[in-house]
Amino acid sequence: MSNSDDNNQTASGAGAPADSITGFLCADHRRITELWDETIAAFEREDFNTVHVRAAEFIAALRRHIAMEEQILFPAIEDKTGMRQTGPTNAMRLEHREIERVLDGLAPLLTVQERWTAIQAIEGEIADPSALFRSHDGKEEAVLYPMADRLLGAEAARKLIGQMRTEVNSPTAS
Repeated sequence: MSNSDDNNQTASGAGAPADSITGFLCADHRRITELWDETIAAFEREDFNTVHVRAAEFIAALRRHIAMEEQILFPAIEDKTGMRQTGPTNAMRLEHREIERVLDGLAPLLTVQERWTAIQAIEGEIADPSALFRSHDGKEEAVLYPMADRLLGAEAARKLIGQMRTEVNSPTAS
C-alpha cells in the first residue's frame, strides 16, 4: 500500500490493511461495538440470559482493548514522540479512565433479571455509554491510529499487532 493510500483511510478504518495499527484496532472497535449492540438488542427483547453473556463479553473485550493500547501501543507512540504526560496518548488515557468507570457501572447487566434494573444501570451513567464509546473510537480512528502507522512504519506496526494479540495482560472486570 502506498503512502497516498495510507492517507486515504477512512475514519472507520475501512480500507486499512489488516496488518496496520489502524486496520487491526478499528476491526477490534467494530467487534466491541457489535457486542454492545447485541447487549442492547437482548436487553430490548428482555432476553436477560443473552444480556448477561454479551455484557460480560463486551466488558472483557473493551478492557482488553484498553490494555492493548496502554501496555503496547501508547508506549511505542510515546517513545517516538517523546510526549508522555501530554499529547494524544495522555488524552486517550484520561478517556479510558472515564470508560472504565462506565464499565464498572454496567456491572448490574451481568446479573440483571428484570428490565428496570438494566435501565437503571445504563441510564444511571453520567454519559450515555453508546455516545461515549463512539466519540472515543472516532478520535482514535481518525487521529491516533493513523498517526501511529505513520510514526512507527509497517514493520513496527506488524510487530506491535503481534504483541497486542499475544502479550497483553488482560485486566479482569472490577
